[in-house]
Amino acid sequence: VPAGSGRSLATEEQEIQLEDSVQKQVRQVVELLVRRSASFPDGVEVREIFITSQGVAYVDFSPELVQEHPGGTSAEELTVFGLSHTLVVNFPVIKTVKILVEGREIQTIAGHLDLTVPYGRAPDYLRPESERSESRNNETS
Repeated sequence: VPAGSGRSLATEEQEIQLEDSVQKQVRQVVELLVRRSASFPDGVEVREIFITSQGVAYVDFSPELVQEHPGGTSAEELTVFGLSHTLVVNFPVIKTVKILVEGREIQTIAGHLDLTVPYGRAPDYLRPESERSESRNNETS
């Protein structure tokens, strides 16, 4: 979820139903993120989610992800890293996230990030403040 400034991520706790597979739990989280986060345009739907044995989560969206995206570097970073960071942090089985649209690889959402590669944790400057201070404390101890 974008923080109040709209330039970094913020944490939000939300309970989800226990499902019989990680894939179904991931879908709940992604659908919640798409509905609640301003970094995803209105009308975007989650089509499919697949997680490989190597820990790559493929998340397939409807075309509105690209067609209705506001553009801009910050907005695109918040969309991509909001998704990838959320999944990597909350699901240990997921190491990286690959974004698809209508089942196909796309080059980019708005021209700023290369989506032919998978993404993981957000860069430090985008992470929630609580995680930034934790990572600095861990580095100094």
